[in-house]
Amino acid sequence: MSITDELKAAITEHRLAERRYPEAITVTPVKMAELMQHSLEQAKTTMADTNPNLFMGVEIQVDANQDDPIVVQR
Repeated sequence: MSITDELKAAITEHRLAERRYPEAITVTPVKMAELMQHSLEQAKTTMADTNPNLFMGVEIQVDANQDDPIVVQR
């Protein structure tokens, strides 16, 4: 599963449960590297500015101390 699929799933799951978008999502440094790589690839193909710190309007933050790769902040 790609990083974008994982983030979409986390956001959708939270949105369905809470009826709103999450405030933020924290990811491990490895997941952030995947997201940055995806953003670079998107920038090459679309010629658009991409921001790996925002995904579907949700702020993405790095937390090197968390165990889970992706954690939705409530």
